[in-house]
Amino acid sequence: MTDQNTIPSSITPGALLRDGPIEVRHPDAQTFASALLTPAETHRILFEFNDTARPYDTRQTIVSLFESQVKRTPQSAAVTCQDETLTYQQLNDRANALAHCLRRHGVGPEVPVALCLERSLDLIVCVLAILKAGGAYVPLDPTYPTERLVFMLQDSNAALLLTRRSMLTRFGPVATPLFCLEQQDPRLARESIENPTPRALPQNLAYLIYTSGSTGRPKGVLLEHRNTVALIEWSRTVYTDADLAGVLLATSMCFDLSVYEIFVPLARGGRLIVVDDVLALPRLSPTAGVTLVNTVPTAIAPLLEYRGIPDSVRIINLAGELLPQDLVDRLYENTSAQAVYDLYGPTEATTYATGIRRTPKGLQTIGRPLTNWRTYILDEQRQPVPIGATGELYIGGRGVARGYHQRPELTAERFVPDPFTALSEMDERPRLYRTGDLARYRPDGLIEFLGRIDHQVKIHGLRIELGEIEAALATHPAVRRCVVDARRTATDLRLVAYVVLAPGVEIPSPATLRRHLGQRLPDYMVPRDVVFLQKFPQTPSGKIDRKALPAPERTQAINIEPTTRPTGATQETLSRLWCQLLKLDQIDPDAHFYDLGGDSLLAISLSLEIEKKLSTMISLTELFLAPTINQQVALIDNHQTRLISLALVPLQPHGARPPLFLLPGIGGHVIGLRDLAVLLGPDYPVYGLQQRGMDGRQTPHHRIQDMAAYFVDEITQQFPHGPYYLVGFSAGGLIAYEMAQQFRQRGQVIALLALLDTYGPDYPRLLPLPRRLGQHLRHLATLPLTAKGHYLADRWRGLARRFFPEHQSEPDPLHDLSGSIATAIASTTHGMHEALRDYRPHPYIGSIAVFQARDTPDWIGNSFDDPSMGWSTLVKGQVTTYRVPGDHLEIVRTPGVRVLAAHLRQTITQTWLRCRG
Repeated sequence: MTDQNTIPSSITPGALLRDGPIEVRHPDAQTFASALLTPAETHRILFEFNDTARPYDTRQTIVSLFESQVKRTPQSAAVTCQDETLTYQQLNDRANALAHCLRRHGVGPEVPVALCLERSLDLIVCVLAILKAGGAYVPLDPTYPTERLVFMLQDSNAALLLTRRSMLTRFGPVATPLFCLEQQDPRLARESIENPTPRALPQNLAYLIYTSGSTGRPKGVLLEHRNTVALIEWSRTVYTDADLAGVLLATSMCFDLSVYEIFVPLARGGRLIVVDDVLALPRLSPTAGVTLVNTVPTAIAPLLEYRGIPDSVRIINLAGELLPQDLVDRLYENTSAQAVYDLYGPTEATTYATGIRRTPKGLQTIGRPLTNWRTYILDEQRQPVPIGATGELYIGGRGVARGYHQRPELTAERFVPDPFTALSEMDERPRLYRTGDLARYRPDGLIEFLGRIDHQVKIHGLRIELGEIEAALATHPAVRRCVVDARRTATDLRLVAYVVLAPGVEIPSPATLRRHLGQRLPDYMVPRDVVFLQKFPQTPSGKIDRKALPAPERTQAINIEPTTRPTGATQETLSRLWCQLLKLDQIDPDAHFYDLGGDSLLAISLSLEIEKKLSTMISLTELFLAPTINQQVALIDNHQTRLISLALVPLQPHGARPPLFLLPGIGGHVIGLRDLAVLLGPDYPVYGLQQRGMDGRQTPHHRIQDMAAYFVDEITQQFPHGPYYLVGFSAGGLIAYEMAQQFRQRGQVIALLALLDTYGPDYPRLLPLPRRLGQHLRHLATLPLTAKGHYLADRWRGLARRFFPEHQSEPDPLHDLSGSIATAIASTTHGMHEALRDYRPHPYIGSIAVFQARDTPDWIGNSFDDPSMGWSTLVKGQVTTYRVPGDHLEIVRTPGVRVLAAHLRQTITQTWLRCRG
C-alpha cells in the first residue's frame, strides 16, 4: 500500500507497453511564469507536481481487458447477486450471446443503447454485451421519475431501449425501438457464445452518463474506452488482487462511481457483489467476502455507527464529499480496514482524478493527481497561482472525457486547450476540464479542496446543479420566483427551496411543491424544506443575496402572512400550543403539522396539551389524519367523529403499486412508523393498522385472533383483492402472522409477510444467566478494542435501567403521560399482553422474511442462537433472515430506520417483480 503522501507505481516501465515508452516534451516553464512566480516555482507547480506519466498499452479497450482476464481465470467467480454467481466464463458466454444479437439490431461503434434494469446479474451481462457489440451504454435508473427517464432516452438518441416488460410502465409510449430481454430469451439460446470480432477502438464511446444540468435539464457526458482503461491501469498502481477479491457494487449505474466498481475488478480478476445500495452491507452473509467498499462519507458514517462494516473489508474508498479527519480516525479504530482512500474527481474526468491514502491523525486533503492524470490550479487568466493561493482546479490527462452530448457550446466552455502539455502520444489533443472547484496547493504538492465557484453542490456524493431544481420548481403555477440553496445543519447538508408566490394564487403546501418536484426530479434532488418569502434579500448590485436567506428551522412557516388569522377561542388556543411546541412565532392554520417539524413525540405532547387546555381529547390517529389547525378545530368544535373508528391510517397514501400494511408493537401508535413508511419510497402506498382502543373510546381486543380478524375486515372493505403485503414490528408481527393465516383461509394471496424483530411464540424470552453471560463474552471477543468499551457501557446501562429505574438519566417519553391518552395506551397495552400470553399460532404454509435487530437486548432470547428468531420450526416454507444494525427500538427510529427501510424496500420490490412475472 502507499504512505500518506504518495500513490506509487507498481508497474515496471514498459512492462505493459508494446509500443515502447512515451516521451513527453513540456514547454519551457519560463513561458508560464507570472509576476508572482519564478521559472523554478512554475516548473515545480506545472511539471514536478504532475510527474505522473506511466507507460501502458494504450491500444486496449474495456472489452479486451475483460476478455484477457476471462482467459486467465475462466472458472473464478466474476459476479454475485444474492444467491446467484456467474464465473468469468459464464459471464463472458452470456454477454457474447447477447452482443451477437445486439449487432443484428444495428448496435456498433458510436451507437448508444439505453439500459434500464433492476440491479441483478443481467445488468452486468447487458453492460458487457453492449460494449462487446461495439456500442455505448446509457444507464437509466428505473427509480427515476418518468419525465426524467423519457428526457434522457430521447436526448441520448439511443438506438435501442434494453429493458424488461415490467419496466415499460416507467416510460409510457416511446418511439425508441424496444429490446425486451424476456422476448429475446429463445433467440439468445441459439446465439454463438464466441467473442464477437472487436469493432470498438480505444477512442470510441463506451458510455454516456447524465449529470445534473444548470440550465434545468440533465447533460450527458461522453466517455471513451481509453478513459476507463486509464482508470483500470491506475488501479494497478494502488490495489492488489486481494483488495479486489470482493468489490461491493452498490452505486446506481447513473453515477460514475459504478464505473470503478464494475470495470476495475472485472479487468483484474476480482468479483462484483451486487446489492441495491451500500446500506445492504450489514445484512450480507459473513461469507460474502466483501473486501472493498466504494462510497461516500455520509453513507459510511451510519454503517460505522451501527458496526455494519464486516471484518473482511480491507479497503474503503471514499469520494464525492469532504472526508473529515475524525471519520478517517474512527474507521481505522473501529474496522479492519487496512487503508482508507480519499478520492476526488468529476464524471468528466472518469470517476477519479486525484487521490491519497488517508492516515490516522493525518491531513485533510484530496491528494495528488492519479497516474496519467494531471491537475493545475489557475487564476481567471488561466495562469498558475502560487503555492497556498486559491484558484480554480483544472484536470488534464488520460481521463478527460470527450465532452457533452449535443452541447458544443458547453463543451467549448468547460473543455479548454491545455497550454502546458506539448502534442505527444500521451494526448492526441491535450485539453483541460474546468471543474469549477476552488483549490490550493500545499508546499508538498498535496491539494486542498476549498469549495465551489458556482451554485453546484454535492449532497451524499451526488452532484446537483441548483439551477435544475429551480427550473423544475418554477414550472408550478403558484411559483413566481424561486431560489434553491444548500444549508448545513449540525449533522447534514440539505436542500432548501425559497419561494416567492405569484399574486392571487392559492398558497400550496410544502408537501405539494415537493410532490411537484418529485414528478420531475430524482428523490435526492427534492428539497427537504420549503420557505415562503414575500421577497428575496438583495445585494447592493441588485442580485439575490443567498447569504441573507433565512434558515429554514426558524422561518419555513412564518415568512409569509397566514391565509387567515386565528378566529375563535379554539383556533387561538391551538395556534398558541402549536407555536410553543414547534418554536415558531406564528403559524398558518392550514399548515401541515409534520411539514413544520412535528413528529410522533410532539404529536403526543400536542394531544396531552389539547386535553388539558380544551378538556377534550384528539387521539393520535385523529391528529395524524387532521394535521392542520383548521382541521383540528373542526374536530373539536363541530364534534366530527368520522375519523375515530378508522383502523387504516394512511401513512404514505401515494403510489400505484399494491399497498403495504404496517403494524406497530405493544403500546405503539402507527405514527411512530411514519418515517419507515416515507423511506420506503413513493411507489407503494403505506397504511398503518391501529389497534382498537388507542383512541380512548373503544374497548381493546384481548386475543390475537380477534385483532387480526378486525384488521382483515377493515382491509378487505377498502382493498377486497390481494395479493397483500403485511409488515409487523415486534408484537405486531404476531398479528401480521395471524392475519396472513386468515387471509389465506379466505382464499387470498399473501405476497409478503415480513416480521421486524418479532420472536416466535415458543422462542425463549429470557435465557439462563450463564448462557447470557457466555453469549455476551463471545460477542465481546469479536469487537474491535475501542468498541468493547462502548459495548460494556451499553450493557451496564441496561442493568441500571432494569434494577435502578429511579436513577435513569434519559426519561421515557411516555413516563409522564396522564389523562385519556395515557389510559388508552395502558388499556391497549394490557390487552396486548394478555393476547400474547394466550396466543398459540398454527403452522404457516408459505414464505416469510424476518428482519432481526443485530444488537439484541440483554434480557430476551439472543439472536446469535437462531437467525429465524424461532420461526423456522413453525413456517412450512422458506424463511429468509436479515440482520439489521441497531437494537430492537433503534431499527425503527432515526437514523437506524434508514437502514431497515433500505433492506425492506429491496425485499418488497423483489417480491413485487416476482408477482408480476
